[in-house]
Amino acid sequence: AAPGGFPHEYRVGDELRVRVNSIVSMETGLPYDYYSLPVCHPDDRREGVRESLGEWLIGGRIRNSAYNFTIAPPRRTLEPGYQHDVRILCTVPKPDPDRKAGQGLAKKYRGLDKRIRRDYHVSMILDDLPVTTYDLQRVYENYRLWGQSTQRLTRGFDLGFTIADDRQCGPKGSKCEKSGPPVVAMVNNVLLFNVLVHPAQLSDNGAAETYNVVGFEVLPCSVRSDLVEDYVRKAGGDSSPALDVVSFCNRTAAGDLLQADINVMQPAISDRGLTYAYAVYFTESTIPWGERWEPFLRIMQPDIHWFSSVNSILAALSLSILVAVILLRTVWVDIRRYRNMHRLLDLPDRDQVGSEDTGWKLVSGDVFRRPAKWWWLSTVVGAGAHLAATAFVMLFIMGTGLVSPAARGGFMSSSLIAYFLLSCVGGYSGTRILVNMNQDAASPGWRSVSIGSSALFFLPAFLLLVLLNMVLWKTGSTGGVPAWAMVVLFVLWLGATVPLALLGGFFASKRLPVKYPTSINVIPREIPASYTSWFRHPVALALLSGLLPFAIMYIEWQFIFGSLFEYHAYYAYGFLLVSGIMCGIVAIEMSVVGTYLMLCAEDYHWWWRSVLCGGSSAFYLFFFGVYYLVHELTGLSGGASVFLFLVYNLIISMAVFVTFGSLSFGGSYLFVRSIYHAIKAD
Repeated sequence: AAPGGFPHEYRVGDELRVRVNSIVSMETGLPYDYYSLPVCHPDDRREGVRESLGEWLIGGRIRNSAYNFTIAPPRRTLEPGYQHDVRILCTVPKPDPDRKAGQGLAKKYRGLDKRIRRDYHVSMILDDLPVTTYDLQRVYENYRLWGQSTQRLTRGFDLGFTIADDRQCGPKGSKCEKSGPPVVAMVNNVLLFNVLVHPAQLSDNGAAETYNVVGFEVLPCSVRSDLVEDYVRKAGGDSSPALDVVSFCNRTAAGDLLQADINVMQPAISDRGLTYAYAVYFTESTIPWGERWEPFLRIMQPDIHWFSSVNSILAALSLSILVAVILLRTVWVDIRRYRNMHRLLDLPDRDQVGSEDTGWKLVSGDVFRRPAKWWWLSTVVGAGAHLAATAFVMLFIMGTGLVSPAARGGFMSSSLIAYFLLSCVGGYSGTRILVNMNQDAASPGWRSVSIGSSALFFLPAFLLLVLLNMVLWKTGSTGGVPAWAMVVLFVLWLGATVPLALLGGFFASKRLPVKYPTSINVIPREIPASYTSWFRHPVALALLSGLLPFAIMYIEWQFIFGSLFEYHAYYAYGFLLVSGIMCGIVAIEMSVVGTYLMLCAEDYHWWWRSVLCGGSSAFYLFFFGVYYLVHELTGLSGGASVFLFLVYNLIISMAVFVTFGSLSFGGSYLFVRSIYHAIKAD
């Protein structure tokens, strides 16, 4: 069962209210308000659901709809075909160009035609369950039988569809020889709902006709308005309607579409008004309330996730062996008395070891010299530790199911809370590095470092989101976060994140600095002008070090991008946690190897380069995002949509750079301290 919910019990005769969310499209990535279209308006449509800050940030706009259901005794199987089941919801009149209100309505009709051509989908919610066009009972039974799904269960239904109109090509099609037949947008104005119910299991009164809603299905179709009105008017009468609407909808939904059917479909723009109609059926289902989210929360293609996790573990294990060998070689002089290990590990003689290790021993007096831009380094480390702690906590919470993925905006809201509360980790880590570099517990810059660690990622990301919102506000998309929500977000950062970061920095400043094992020379040692091998060059080391961590997360990145920009649900948080931990370990180990090679080349400027070794995976991620945009999101159109993708891609890449850069620096920092402390090089 999805945590955080409680079953609602309904009796026969109780009312159910359907709510609508923003319409979305994979082609544009921009959500829009459902009521920006010529649709039926309830009297209380403005009384929306109370939404969290996280849901506002992801573009959710839930409103009441005109669809109200009265629970009827459920059937064992869905047997549509009763003429009296279809009822008219409303008729949106034809726009009058001579009136001002008619001009606004005409704009909505044009918007409807445009949204259908852009492949927009309608999202409806009943009892916190999303509507879907799939057979939930069959999908659930397949899950129980096979344990996995071969198809992706999507939410919502198409606003409409496009079809080629051959009627305007002439008797022999001569008018369409060059450009082809015109494409007409048809609107799905008839909805056949099927509500799956299950006898209530937690009922206190033991009523026989008390049910829980466990599924919400819809069969959309397009029927000309006059035919819908004729069908409803003649339902149950002696005369037969011109078209059996329910039979037509079932036939077209099965893919049995004839060329003559275009004559009975409803265009988005026509000379008559637009009539909406619906029917609702209640079907008894074997799906219990505790498992009603199972068809939606199942992980797609788990074998691929298992392969990715095993691959990341093997890569981390291989690099761990490599780093272990390097550590043993560096401290071999101190453990030479263990002669049995010399034969076991097949290490070279001391003369060979000395010829290779001379370089890093020579820089012992400069290896702990404070680097350039030391304030920025402390800030980057603090910001990265803050993000790493937030990511670990959130992935652990989502992987263990403490927060339901079914909760709208739950992941975003929980992430904001974790980010605000864990800012003390960033302030502590940044200040601790500052104190150690200065070798002074009373470093005056700890306050600025603490504040900088909380602002380094947040402020650039916040400014990018403000710029993105300006673009989205211009397009009228609900993806643009309201100004009040952005103000609340900034106030929460200023009132919670900054004080907690200062608190962490305060405790770090009270601790004595770590005493380095070697003294620092007064005159800096000259660094050799050239490198013996191309792979020892700092740029090459940074690029090579970031390639393997990105490769370990490559498969998960594909699923994440598909979730963000193709509206595919992502629930493999456990796999993502494992892959993320392995990726962090590999980034640390690659940074250790890179730092060791730099020190062997008598280059003691390892501080910033260790950050680049782990952070360089962000460059691969950003260019992968560009590749994904060009080759996977081929249908994405419009400058605002591309700008939305690039902004999100940039923010994600910034977070990855700071996070893995901080982790790789921490690994190299401990490595350098360990080897110089072990050999007493000075």
